[in-house]
Amino acid sequence: MHQIYTFLFWKKLYSIEKLTPDLLITLGLREKNGKYTNAGALFAGENDYRGIDLVKFGDNINVMLDRAQIEKVSVLKLCQDALQKYRQYYQNEVIDGAYRRKNE
Repeated sequence: MHQIYTFLFWKKLYSIEKLTPDLLITLGLREKNGKYTNAGALFAGENDYRGIDLVKFGDNINVMLDRAQIEKVSVLKLCQDALQKYRQYYQNEVIDGAYRRKNE
């Protein structure tokens, strides 16, 4: 599933139809010997990078209300999951009469 995010990102950015080995080399994501570059590994659906740790704190840093550790996935998936957590806690909707307004 994570590879789909990566493909859709490159398809939208460069209007490409298929990620071929030659295209990955041109983009600097793969070396000629077939190994992925560090950038290529970061965009891969699964990788060995540590990732990020997201925490929602309470009244102080000793009180953790929620924690999510996201690791070994594409940086695109990391961003998507981080934004989802942000929206969960820091975005709300206010109804004012007949109108609904999003607040961040």
